[in-house]
Amino acid sequence: MDFTDFNFDKPFYTEKELLKRVPIKRSTFYAWQSEWISLGNDPKLMGKVLILNNPKSKRPIVYWNAPKYLAWLEKYKINVDPQFDYEYHNKQIAVAVVKGVKQNGN
Repeated sequence: MDFTDFNFDKPFYTEKELLKRVPIKRSTFYAWQSEWISLGNDPKLMGKVLILNNPKSKRPIVYWNAPKYLAWLEKYKINVDPQFDYEYHNKQIAVAVVKGVKQNGN
């Protein structure tokens, strides 16, 4: 899938902005992050960017690289051979998300 036809107006989005641009339920978004992390993977590979704006800051500012997140969706949710019902369901959701992004003109 070619993501160059997606029109993102800036390189990074807050979570709230990303979820508006990429039509995915917040609960699904978090479930997929949790699953990814539980498998020992780094959420940076999903497009998550943490920025510490102050060395004393305990909580980083979180941004998302939208094209990288869509590429992650394609690789790990769309282009998979589902073995279980929940994997098939996740694949259907991911395909619908990408179609939703295209239809919304993003």
